[in-house]
Amino acid sequence: MRRCSPIECSSSASESSSGKSDYTRSDSDADDDVESDTDVTDVDAFTDKNDDEDNDDSEDSQDDDEDEDDEDDDACLSPNEDLPPEYYLQQLENFDEQEYTKQDYKDSTTRLIDRMEDQWNQCWTYLNKEPYRNFATVSIASLNTFFDWMLSQRRVKRGRRRRGTKHVSSLGTYWKVFRLVYERATGEKIDGKMNRSMRKVLRKLAKKHSLTKIGREKTCMYVEDLGQVLRTNLATTEKKYPHGRCRIQVQLFLQLAGFTANRPQAILGLRYRHIQCSAKTE
Repeated sequence: MRRCSPIECSSSASESSSGKSDYTRSDSDADDDVESDTDVTDVDAFTDKNDDEDNDDSEDSQDDDEDEDDEDDDACLSPNEDLPPEYYLQQLENFDEQEYTKQDYKDSTTRLIDRMEDQWNQCWTYLNKEPYRNFATVSIASLNTFFDWMLSQRRVKRGRRRRGTKHVSSLGTYWKVFRLVYERATGEKIDGKMNRSMRKVLRKLAKKHSLTKIGREKTCMYVEDLGQVLRTNLATTEKKYPHGRCRIQVQLFLQLAGFTANRPQAILGLRYRHIQCSAKTE
């Protein structure tokens, strides 16, 4: 093997170093070329362009939705050919709320209310005190005068003789009917203070016109008393009936009377067809 001289070794070393530098330089040049081809500003510009296109598409779709909503609103507000706006405006102006807010009574009760109101008007026409016909001016004095005048009447409107009022209970019924007249005319009930004061007035008028009581005063029947009567009717034979069915019917009527004490016609109008039966299985 031949050894190289110092000059040859140095020259070969310089060549190797020069070759290494060329390799390194070529890599750096390649990196520079890549960096120049992929600039960051180009990526941002591309992204901004896509975002602008997406925003334009969303704005266009939103505008289309708003246009559709406007068309729907216009369709709802468009007048109907069969029912013009004047039809509903006329209903609004001519609607009678009193027809739906007034109290509903039976025909017999309505006749009593109308008759009492007619007598109220006749009283103040006879006394030549027209302002007192207004129910807003009702007072204890005017009520005392009216009922005193009504109890003193001996002739009806057509000149026929009137039977007259003989019992205290009838005067109490007149007062109850008048309260309904007042409520129908004003839409409000007579206050409790005036109602309590009228009890004294009615007792005084009953004594003045010699009204009598029918028998002794009836006592109140409470739920406990009703329960005792029902037990006695079922568990004993103190009361005899021609048929066992009558005992059960009386049992039913007594219980219904507890709910309809002031409406006897509700029991008198009860028929077998109103009874509904159902079978319950366990």
